[in-house]
Amino acid sequence: MRIGSIFCTECKNIHTDVHKAFSAIRGHFREDTFITAEDSCEADLWLLICGCTNPCIEHGHLKGKFGKLFVMSESDIPKAIHMIELLKEDREAIDFN
Repeated sequence: MRIGSIFCTECKNIHTDVHKAFSAIRGHFREDTFITAEDSCEADLWLLICGCTNPCIEHGHLKGKFGKLFVMSESDIPKAIHMIELLKEDREAIDFN
């Protein structure tokens, strides 16, 4: 799976270490390809890692077969991992390739 990631680092409301959150998710999916918006605007799924409850990331230009998944706190990390696992299972059953 090709997973895109974009981070919010601009605002003053960040309560979660966005890079730590990303590393935890990326570490769980080592076999997948992770890209940034600088690499491409298209991915299977986009992780929008905000670090606060006011997601201000500009993401309208990003396209994903499975959409976008917001990570706004450390408690969202296991939820995001679970959702990605479910999407990967569906992807294998449907065979998008």
